Amino acid sequence: MEDEREYGVVLELPGVKKSDVDVRVEDGWLKISGERSKADEKDGRVFNRLERATGPFHREFRIPKDADAASVAAKYRDGLLMIAIAKREEAKPRRIDVKVG
Repeated sequence: MEDEREYGVVLELPGVKKSDVDVRVEDGWLKISGERSKADEKDGRVFNRLERATGPFHREFRIPKDADAASVAAKYRDGLLMIAIAKREEAKPRRIDVKVG
């Protein structure tokens, strides 16, 4: 997602604890990694069918040139990881006054 102020990335991470997610900015890349534990490890229960993947995960996204990599902010709520990357001031649209004369 993108608007005139920022870029946004949303990842669905149901069943993943906030402490099991790592978000980094390195060399122009946004790197997200973590691990989803197996559901059958909880309370000794065994599931015959599980509709989501378990184990480690890793995603990388190239940060656009007009983004401010120092401004990355992340929120985690209700299984959604929401990441916002502000655009640099010079990349934001601005109105130019037209003068007469």
